[in-house]
Amino acid sequence: MKTQHLRLMPFTSQDLTLFHAINTNPFVRKFLWDGQIISQKTAREIPEENERSFTKNKWGLWKVFEQNSNTFVGYIGLWTSFQEIQPPLLFAFLPEFTGKGYATEASRKLFDMLLNS
Repeated sequence: MKTQHLRLMPFTSQDLTLFHAINTNPFVRKFLWDGQIISQKTAREIPEENERSFTKNKWGLWKVFEQNSNTFVGYIGLWTSFQEIQPPLLFAFLPEFTGKGYATEASRKLFDMLLNS
């Protein structure tokens, strides 16, 4: 899935290293993990569950890359681990890619896709 500046791809079970790296980044974990470093086990389980979510629900967590440079900048998506009725929008961007409107751009694309499916 593409936007004007970004390319989005679902996380898969093959993305353990990438998922663990972003979620152990001090900036990201401050907001998503209350400062805790997630284990390799958790980093493996979430992308595996993500594959099941895309199969069952047609939504989950998407890796986000800049289109021009193909640089991984973060992720965005819907996730259900918070025991809420509706899955909340969750996003994590590396600090050097915040403030560029990427979360807004990716969110709009995500919701457009969900509303039109």
